[in-house]
Order: sequence, then C-alpha cells, then structure tokens
Amino acid sequence: MEGRDGDRGSVRNTALRETLEELNTAIAIRKETPLCLLQEVQTGFVQFVYLGCELFDSEYLKSNAEGKFTCVSFVNLADVLKGERRLVPTGEAAILMWLAMGAPGVDPDTRFSGRRPRQLFADICKERGASASQASARSD
Repeated sequence: MEGRDGDRGSVRNTALRETLEELNTAIAIRKETPLCLLQEVQTGFVQFVYLGCELFDSEYLKSNAEGKFTCVSFVNLADVLKGERRLVPTGEAAILMWLAMGAPGVDPDTRFSGRRPRQLFADICKERGASASQASARSD
C-alpha cells in the first residue's frame, strides 16, 4: 500500500512518508534505529520518534505550515540545550534520549562541543538539576 494507506502497515512507513511530506527529504531507518514513544504533557499529543536516522537530500529541508525546522551543528547542540531558546518539549526529550543512548546513527568518535554524547547528556542533566535546586531554594 502506498500513501496514507501504507500507514496502516507500520510506524516505519508513516515516518518515511511524513518526513518526505513535511521536511522534503528522505531518511534511512535501519533495523537497529531506536524507536521511542513520546507524549506532550500539555497537549496530550503522542508521537513515535526514530532516533539517529540518516538524512538524504538535506539541502532541500524546508519549514512548512506545521512547523519550522532548524539545523543545529553538533558543536552548537550544547548551547541550544542550555540556552534560552526553547525547543518543543518532545523534541528536546528526543535529543536528550539520543545523547543518553550514545547518539546512535553517528560516528562513535563524534564530539559535541568536545564531549562524547553521554557526557553532554550528563552535563545537561547536572546543570538542570543545579538550576532546579537553586530555584527551589529561592522559593523557600
């Protein structure tokens, strides 16, 4: 089955179609590509996310009426996760899960601002934990 009819066949078929429709690019989903189920707390929106897919034709990526995409280099990923600019909560959660898993889909020697993926994940969690503790102490 093709198109939306193919969605009944698998989450994978839907992801391939949606990526092509929404971002104007194709992806490779391998057997070992992790699949996660996420839910937006405020909206209840549920989504399946494949972590670490290879992009093809990335020069054709584009935003559309459903949302804006932003390309972030591995060097700048720490700044985005620590910064004031807020990501969609499930998008941020997916990035953090991907880092916690060791960034499947990228070369094992890849560094994020000089750190391995799991180290960046730990640093972000530690910083956020310290920020939460400080905010709690100020409110007491």
